[in-house]
Amino acid sequence: MKRRDFLKAGAIGVLASLVPGCIENAHRGPAKKPNIVFIMADDMGYGDLGCYGATDIDTSHIDSIRNQGMKFTDFHVHPRCSPSRAALLTGCYANRVGLNRVIYLDDKWGVNKDEVLIPELLKRQGYRTGMVGKWHLGEWEPFWPGNHGFDYSLFKASAVDTEKLEKDGYDFFESGRKKYPSKHVYYKNGKLQNRRSQNVTDTELYTAGAVEFINENKDKPFFLYFAHFLPHIPLRPSARFKGKSGRGLYGDCVEEMDFSVGQVLKTIEELNLTKNTLVIFCSDNGPQLKALNAESGGKSGPLRDGKWTTFEGGTRTPFVARWPRKIKPGSESHDLIGIIDMLPTFCGLAGAKVPDDRVIDGVDISSCMFGRSGGNPPRETFAYFDGGGLFAFRYKKWKLFIREEASKGTNAKVLRNKKVAAGVLFDLENDLAETKDVSSDYPEVVANIKSMADKFLSDFEKNKRPPGRMK
Repeated sequence: MKRRDFLKAGAIGVLASLVPGCIENAHRGPAKKPNIVFIMADDMGYGDLGCYGATDIDTSHIDSIRNQGMKFTDFHVHPRCSPSRAALLTGCYANRVGLNRVIYLDDKWGVNKDEVLIPELLKRQGYRTGMVGKWHLGEWEPFWPGNHGFDYSLFKASAVDTEKLEKDGYDFFESGRKKYPSKHVYYKNGKLQNRRSQNVTDTELYTAGAVEFINENKDKPFFLYFAHFLPHIPLRPSARFKGKSGRGLYGDCVEEMDFSVGQVLKTIEELNLTKNTLVIFCSDNGPQLKALNAESGGKSGPLRDGKWTTFEGGTRTPFVARWPRKIKPGSESHDLIGIIDMLPTFCGLAGAKVPDDRVIDGVDISSCMFGRSGGNPPRETFAYFDGGGLFAFRYKKWKLFIREEASKGTNAKVLRNKKVAAGVLFDLENDLAETKDVSSDYPEVVANIKSMADKFLSDFEKNKRPPGRMK
């Protein structure tokens, strides 16, 4: 070897020892931006996946995300539909952006046009952005996905909890002067569509849309937000899945959703996109334990209660993530994370800038995903909002109730209709089911968390933003 080449090789060797992976990066060029696929269930509990302990429902496709990636045990959302979706896309507690309750039929409000959502931030980095399924952030056209950064959208504008949805055979139902689309009507890229002659279920329709979006954008970095309607009531599994599970109609719906997830994963694999695609699956809130006119409902596993409450069963849901060669297969994280953390995390992975002209509640939790938090998780606190108020505040393993909270369901560990008063403290590390008040044993912890919550609320009130409203 010539002396010049020897010195060059030596210099590269020294550089490689100082910067791990620099040789690989030198040959391959800049790292490719990852595709991001975020799949969200509707009203599914912590105990409804095989990888979280369910034995009566087959969720093999979702479980494969966990087996090939990471399972999180302490992931939190809001306990209701619209707020969790707002928190996901804005990176903020829903109460901060004025979307603290469910949006219903004639509500002429929704996500504010001045909010900067995940798709808008990722588009600045060259991403194509798609949304399929349940939108639920505004019934009227100004609030729809296409006006908030999504290049592709396939959705129903109306997503309402009403007994009318239990009935078949209607095309439209009316409220005031407005007609609302039925199960046969949806919007594709803002244009009204009717699938009466297509003979497909909602889940089949949206799965096809997700697959279409991935195929159309396989050569570009893309962000796909797939928001399932399942297993929200009414529980209507397709004929193919009816009777398949060991938990009635609810379990059948979960298995149908699992099959849909499998179709998305299959598409990613067939297009050779697996290695550079982050796939995440979670739920928007805990389960409806006593579903209307249903033979069965969701389960919260070891957690207390379910949907509509700020007990763990209402806000803690499954969260599994897969990204080959980035996330260790079969790994598990007990770090506290939340739905509000997705925006800064996705921005960090895509090289996008998190907005600095407003308060963002989320933090980048990629160190947790990659197993590098090392006992120093990026998040130590979480605020449990529901409706117009803060019900509980979390600091590490401690959860202090700020307001009285009532049980709205039941499981094997908690008596129905039991309440907790303001000032009750739970040690979630040793009492995940929230059964034992330890406030009298740890008065200093109560005082400390109460002080933290007061300061948080004071700052919070100064930095709230309004929802969007129709004139």
